[in-house]
Order: sequence, then C-alpha cells, then structure tokens
Amino acid sequence: PQQPQQQPQQQPPPQRGTSSPPGATAGGKVPWGSLVATAMDPKGSRELQQLLPKLSKGQLARARDELAPHMHALSRHTFGNYLVSKLAPLAPMHAALAAAFRGRVVELLCHAQGSRVVQAYFAAAAPAEAESLVSELDGHVVECALDTHGSWG
Repeated sequence: PQQPQQQPQQQPPPQRGTSSPPGATAGGKVPWGSLVATAMDPKGSRELQQLLPKLSKGQLARARDELAPHMHALSRHTFGNYLVSKLAPLAPMHAALAAAFRGRVVELLCHAQGSRVVQAYFAAAAPAEAESLVSELDGHVVECALDTHGSWG
C-alpha cells in the first residue's frame, strides 16, 4: 500500500499588529529594551522619531535612561542620528545629550551625522546649557571650519 504524502504545514499569515520585524514599533508601542537597535534600523528610527516626542514624562525618562549610554554612537549612526536630532528639542533629554557630547564636540562636528546632531542640540538648548560644549571649540575653530562637515556646524 502506498503511504499518503504529507502536505507541508502552512504557516498562517502574520496578523497585523501582533508581530513586528526588528526595528518596528508594533503599532505605536515602545519597544522597551531594544530602543537602540530600533533606532539603528531605517524604519524603526522613523517610527521612534514620531513616537518618542509623544511619550509621557515618565516614559520619556525611561527612554532617556535606555538611550543615554548610546547617544554618542547613535549620533554618528546613519539612521540613529535622526532620532537623536529629534530628541534635541526635548528638555528632559538635554542633560543626557550634553553628557554624550562632552569632550567630543569637535569630533562630532567633523562627522557627517554627528554634525547634524550637535547643531540640533545647540539650536534647542538654553545658552547656559550649550556654553560648556561650545567652549570645546576653543583652539579648534579652524580645524572645524576646514572640515567638510565641521564647516556646517
């Protein structure tokens, strides 16, 4: 007797909003614990840019705490820099951004993505907040001015 052929099991199609590929925010939900990875994904970065400014103060503090150790790297990342630039106008993020930039302003201003992020921070920060970071340019103005990206700062 011939054995009946087994049909391959078909996977049901993914249901909308129940599963997200890496970098997606699953229908507007914050991907806690993977904000950095999400920020480094093209789609995820765009979604976080829209989502994070709408968070409550508590949620924004949680996002700041998760992102803070990675702000410098994200500032230089192809997609992450857009998120960091979007966070610059948010006052609760200023201290974390200043800490990430401290001692690295010249380096960031001479970097394509970093330059954009530092400009966004300087435009949003109160003069007193930005002053210590601007002072890092002492002795480096010519270097920044001659650099392709630094001249944008």
